[in-house]
Amino acid sequence: LKPLWSWPASMSAHAMDNRMEAYHTAPLGMEAYGTGAADPYGTSMGWQDEMMLYGADPADAAGATVLDAMMSSDPDNFKTYQQYREKGVGGIDPETGIAPRRLTDCVCIVVFACYCIGMLALVLVVKSKSIDGRQYSDVRRLTHGMDYQARLCGVDKDVADKQFLFWCRSNPQQWYDQPGSLDLWNPTCVAECPDSNSAQVEVACLYPEQNLTCGSESGNGWECTIPAGQFGNVENYHFLSQESIVYSTPYETLPRGGRYCLPKNETLRQSVLQGPLHFGVRAFASFEHCWGILFFAALAAVAMSYLYVLFMNECARLLVYGFLGVAYAIFASAGLWFVSAVILLLPGAQDRLNLDGYKRLNHFYKMDDEFTASVISFVLGLVLLFISSAICGTITHVAHTWGQVRELIQASAECFTSMKSMLVPPAIEALWKFLMAWLLTSNFLILVSSGKFNELRIEINGQLFKGLSTEYHFDWALLPWLFGYLFGSVWIMELCTAFGQFLVAFSVISWYFMKKEGDKKTGVPPLPPLHGTADALVYHMGSLCLGAAIIPWIRPLRILNWMLHESVPSEKAECCGPFEFLTGCFRRLGRICGSLTEHHCMPKWLGPRGLAYKYTKNAYIDVIIRSQHFLPAAQRTFWIINTHKSCQKYMMSCMIITIVGVVSVGITCAGLTYMAILLTPSLSDPESATFVVAPTAVCGFAFCLCASIAYGFMMLFDHTADTLLYCYAWNKRFNKETVEQFMPESLRDLVGHILEKEDGYQYFGNARPEMYLSTWMPKKYADDKTRTANREGRQQPGHGQQSQQQHLNQQTDASYHGQGPMFGGGAYDTAGHYTMGTGYAPDQHSEPFHGDALYTGAAYEPSGRYTDAG
Repeated sequence: LKPLWSWPASMSAHAMDNRMEAYHTAPLGMEAYGTGAADPYGTSMGWQDEMMLYGADPADAAGATVLDAMMSSDPDNFKTYQQYREKGVGGIDPETGIAPRRLTDCVCIVVFACYCIGMLALVLVVKSKSIDGRQYSDVRRLTHGMDYQARLCGVDKDVADKQFLFWCRSNPQQWYDQPGSLDLWNPTCVAECPDSNSAQVEVACLYPEQNLTCGSESGNGWECTIPAGQFGNVENYHFLSQESIVYSTPYETLPRGGRYCLPKNETLRQSVLQGPLHFGVRAFASFEHCWGILFFAALAAVAMSYLYVLFMNECARLLVYGFLGVAYAIFASAGLWFVSAVILLLPGAQDRLNLDGYKRLNHFYKMDDEFTASVISFVLGLVLLFISSAICGTITHVAHTWGQVRELIQASAECFTSMKSMLVPPAIEALWKFLMAWLLTSNFLILVSSGKFNELRIEINGQLFKGLSTEYHFDWALLPWLFGYLFGSVWIMELCTAFGQFLVAFSVISWYFMKKEGDKKTGVPPLPPLHGTADALVYHMGSLCLGAAIIPWIRPLRILNWMLHESVPSEKAECCGPFEFLTGCFRRLGRICGSLTEHHCMPKWLGPRGLAYKYTKNAYIDVIIRSQHFLPAAQRTFWIINTHKSCQKYMMSCMIITIVGVVSVGITCAGLTYMAILLTPSLSDPESATFVVAPTAVCGFAFCLCASIAYGFMMLFDHTADTLLYCYAWNKRFNKETVEQFMPESLRDLVGHILEKEDGYQYFGNARPEMYLSTWMPKKYADDKTRTANREGRQQPGHGQQSQQQHLNQQTDASYHGQGPMFGGGAYDTAGHYTMGTGYAPDQHSEPFHGDALYTGAAYEPSGRYTDAG
């Protein structure tokens, strides 16, 4: 079998168009599969659909009938079919259905390139723009203080030697020890933070604006200096507005981040931290000097992901249950801790109980009053307890489905361990994601530090005048462009993920369609990630760009659907280990909650047949196999998955492995980042110029980055399993006769029984087990009849013969009009003549059956219902 990359692509445009026109996809939602049936788009079905539905081997009865009809009705189209079905001419492979490479979604490459150029142009324009001699954007505004004249402390020439920002008293003339409040929006630059309130140390502060009004009749706070009547004036109106810079007595402060002087007084410090230095400002300012720590966090994420993949193949159950158990214990304990705050809301509880220690440990009591802190703690505790109960429900789901998850893990491990090169792309993807995150975040800081200056701050009778102060504010006109930049950033980061998913799918498809030697796949494709990279860059980059623009906005819907489904126990819930006795309770709870969750709380578009499951990473599989555009590929994969029970049942079963791996690696790396910041003096010392003001913001960013890196490694299990299942379904749909040649034995344990019994029997002539002759042999039926009669005779003495006769009449009653009593096993041939089975023949007075052409496998069930298996 030729590998994917060996199919020639140097064909003329006309030949390529003809070939792809012949290789038309099977329609979605088809009700009839006859020749010439139309799909929902009004397009007539071509030869490829007929072959995919009825079998690819012309020797089959169905295939021969279709081919004969095609040769007689459209010989030219049949020649085209033969030309591109044969090997050696760059056509569709007759055994696998893999099409030659061609360009897909080319226009999306142009759109993506233009969008990236637009993002770059936006950053360059914003960075180079200036207003009235001041820079429009300056990242140092996020890390340096800005005084009452909008000068950057330690940067601008007038305050270059004053690097600290100090907040003056609300009343600069106040001289006693502790100020009652601070002027939060008119700070000043100082050379060092005052450590005493000595009168010898003075700080220049802006005196608040004062407006005085005087009329001719009476003065308001001061006496009129221009009396009325002078020079013929009847009345004078005098308005005075004054701004002053005065020396003020400082108060005790501490340096913070090498940039700010924060009050020692807790109340005043909180007023600053919740005002000018709120969390948003501190969060942006923390990303200037933290990239070294984040790089080591990314390396740690790669190392832990490799370990997770290694141990998941050896002790998957321990990892999954260990993570869920620890998460349940943490959330349940924290929930009970915060819920206990309700005791403080009870009347007289503080008099009987000493809860001072609880208040000291609960951070909310340091930020709000006692009643508000108790309410917040109680609500947060209820939320944490709800999350812990959801984790408990997830454990019951995992216990029930662990058998199939373990089989999928083994099948995936067999695939990617036989191709060691599949372990390399996730590490390269991690490095690329870090570089992209660094570049995109740095440019984002340029955008958020853009703003305008307002020097007209004195208002007199609706008119604005310039004073001694200048105000800086963010330019809100830039907000739509900011959202556009964020969309492009997500698009670029998702493209890295899509490229990794494409390489996984490409490698798995190459491995699946290697023929087995006995029961083993001994041949290994040579470096499939390398060839997949070449194909992705040359042919399918447009499809990856389109998928990366759609999938990240739909993925949260699937995660939400998974959480809603997994958080509630089902009717098949199971408990393992020492908690097995609780299985009955959880199943009863599942029966109560099941109908509510499925039919009332969950929209249809969130379900497995909704929009959330249509545009997924599985579309890249069809892009590779059929060389199809992304949107038709998404439609095709969605249809095939929902028409194959094996695919629909087991698809995305490894999502629990992905969730556990992504969350555990992300949380661990976030914790390591926090510890690294605390243990690095230059980042944790408040007096250091590289002090990280908001380490929690950096930890949150580290969680997202490392979780995204771990997600690429989790695809070795998740996407590999889904691709194997889809390849199996596609193999059966295109050419069932070759399934045994390609399907790995590790996958047979999951889908082998479905292969023999149910999947595709309507199209290929397989009959259900109860429709075979041996199932309804006279001896077997007589034994069943005797046992039934004896049982009914014991229940109703004296009526055994009547029950036996009634049972016989029920078995021989036929629902087909004109047919006499019969047992299962009989059938009509293609001419409409009845073939004797083990029962009675049709009534002699009935008309022969004249229906559609039937093939081998048609039969009547015991109830008399005709089953068309051909």
